[in-house]
Amino acid sequence: IAIIHLGTPNEKVVVFQEARMNALQSELKKLQSEKQLLGVVFVGSTNDMFCAGADVRLIQQVQDSATGESLA
Repeated sequence: IAIIHLGTPNEKVVVFQEARMNALQSELKKLQSEKQLLGVVFVGSTNDMFCAGADVRLIQQVQDSATGESLA
């Protein structure tokens, strides 16, 4: 089982911005080669952390479907 920590201890809310999504995608690609991996658990860096999901400001900047797809 792989454990991926989201955010940093000074963040109360984890937002998936482009840089964080790229890092997460890179980490998940590395894990795909692990033949004996049974699962992935995502946890916050602190006990009271919340994962909000996508950055609404980033979504508001999307002007066309191609950009939206590249960010998805």
